[in-house]
Amino acid sequence: MLHANHTEKFAQATLDAISASLVVLDEGGVILFANKAWRDFSSANGGDTQAGYVGMNYLATFDAATGMDSDVASEMAQGIREVMEGRRALFVMEYSCDSDTAERYFVGRVTRFEEGGAVRLVVAHEDITARKRMESQLAAALAQAQDSNRAKTSALTNIQHEQEQLHALMDNLPDQIFFKDRHSRFLRINAALAKRYGISSPAEAIGKSDADFYAPEFFQKTLAVEQQIMATGTPQLGVIEQETWPDGSRTWNKCSKMPLYDSQGELIGTYGIATEITELLEAQARLRGINENLELHVAERTRELEQVNQVLAVQVRVAAEASIAKSEFLANMSHEIRTPLSAISGMAKLIGGEPLSVFQTDKLRKLEVAVKHLSATVNDILDLSKIEANKLVLEQSPVHIDGLFGAMASLVQEKLDE
Repeated sequence: MLHANHTEKFAQATLDAISASLVVLDEGGVILFANKAWRDFSSANGGDTQAGYVGMNYLATFDAATGMDSDVASEMAQGIREVMEGRRALFVMEYSCDSDTAERYFVGRVTRFEEGGAVRLVVAHEDITARKRMESQLAAALAQAQDSNRAKTSALTNIQHEQEQLHALMDNLPDQIFFKDRHSRFLRINAALAKRYGISSPAEAIGKSDADFYAPEFFQKTLAVEQQIMATGTPQLGVIEQETWPDGSRTWNKCSKMPLYDSQGELIGTYGIATEITELLEAQARLRGINENLELHVAERTRELEQVNQVLAVQVRVAAEASIAKSEFLANMSHEIRTPLSAISGMAKLIGGEPLSVFQTDKLRKLEVAVKHLSATVNDILDLSKIEANKLVLEQSPVHIDGLFGAMASLVQEKLDE
């Protein structure tokens, strides 16, 4: 049985053996006891190295806290007061309290007990930095695993989508697609080739070969080509094949065949794609016939046009000679007319210098107007030659309407008087 003194020493030794930093507070928040871990932590952080702040008001330090830690201090002080006042039996709070060199995390726990009618609080702070780091590492590892799983799931989904898209593409292409094993037996064909073979589903062709659909001579030919491709690893691209069917009919394909390898790089057969070009070749033959007929027609029309051009050349030469003759005639005629006109104009001027009666003066004036009009007519005739030679120059000059009409009236006045 322990005595009171021994009991106190036992309790202190027990509390000093605890790794958590622990203090006992009175009902005013003053520190009554601090265990070894508390004192060591206080010493390591520049605090009281002996008593561990015994006698100091612990609540007051929280109330006075400022800066970044003020929120944590306020929450801790509130929890201590709630336990002290009996509003809760236990208060627990995790918080960070970094040193100058490292991040640190702690958990604070506050409980109460009564001693001789007085309320006492036990406040313990335990370093949980290692646990927090482990939790952080576990969370990161879990997140990484989840990311990896999501990536794998996404990859599998993408592969599935790609396969679905590939299947959709194969079954909707008009070209014929096939995969064969090393013995030229079908591993898979698309819907277009199944339709060409007259079967209801591409699956019906699996395990069969060209011998089941074509005439023997065509099967032997394709078998030899596929064996050569597998032996050499050299593809056959864009080769035009004449297919022979069991009923003797013939069609044409443009086919490309390649060696087929598995994921390990091992040769497992051949695959290829073929496009039926029977209608295209027939259309090309018809087009060649049309082109030949067209060339003959063009040659015939060319000969006709050459003959027409020869006739036109003769006509052009004759027209040119006629034009030259006309120009010469007009020039000669204008010269022949202009010469007597000059004489008449000169004579009129001489007569005008003599004394004349009013009647004679009027007649002389009309003669001069007629001479000018005839001279203008000769000039107009010469302008026709200039037009044909592209040498006519247009001139702008004022027109006196009264004078123009007066000249016209004088020319026809005698006819009117008669």
